[in-house]
Amino acid sequence: HQEAVRVWYRSSALLYRLAAAGGADYYHFLQPNQYIPNSKPLSPEELQKYHHPSHIKLTNYDITYPLFTQFGQDLQQHGVHYFDLAQIFNDRPETLYNDGCCHLNRRGYELLAAAMVQRLAPTLQRRAAAPHRKLAGSLAAAAPLPLSPAPPNPPAAAVAKPDFQVSRRPGSLLVYVKGDCGPEHTAAPFFLHITPTDPANLPPDRRRYRFASQDFLFTDVGFRSQTYSDRNCFVEIFLPDYPIAHIRTGQYNPSGEIWATELTFPP
Repeated sequence: HQEAVRVWYRSSALLYRLAAAGGADYYHFLQPNQYIPNSKPLSPEELQKYHHPSHIKLTNYDITYPLFTQFGQDLQQHGVHYFDLAQIFNDRPETLYNDGCCHLNRRGYELLAAAMVQRLAPTLQRRAAAPHRKLAGSLAAAAPLPLSPAPPNPPAAAVAKPDFQVSRRPGSLLVYVKGDCGPEHTAAPFFLHITPTDPANLPPDRRRYRFASQDFLFTDVGFRSQTYSDRNCFVEIFLPDYPIAHIRTGQYNPSGEIWATELTFPP
């Protein structure tokens, strides 16, 4: 998810520099989305027709949008006219969405356009009052913007100790166990990177990474997971049947890794 948002960031940075090189201004708006928590009181029609909880898992908006906000602030700090409009409908209970993805009806687009104009006006007024910029000056102004945002992950030394005890069991099972555990410990996604002894066992599209990714949520269907009444959390993951050299796993949120642990197996 972080790499996908980095591509989004780099695309915006390149467009900004391209526009500035020609003496033009560049504006970037992040649109609202009905799957962002607390971003809009959804109407009965939206809840029935245009809000599908299963879609959140497919799109991962709940993970990527906080990253958009974080990296968007980095764009702003480097002079880009970036505007986060994700919360402009937080006091609008009427129906504004028009499908289960992210698109708006006519009224929704009217409100979105009005929000854009409201934010554009001050910068356009300042531009009209400023002298015409020359090409060299525009290039110099654009140069400081990096093409990659600051990494959101904390350094390895700052990663917390494992919150779950992770062990490999016979039958190609990886087991996660945690005592004194509740939903607050299992809400964040888990990452699971599996390095095979022979990279040829990986699918062709994963060989350049040299590991397989089996990231999951604690509540994913297909994984035998459960939170017990005495606050013990337990999950079993079926591992691939090829020989495994190394496993790295843990949990993460939009700010980076929460905890991580590694298991190495002798040949």
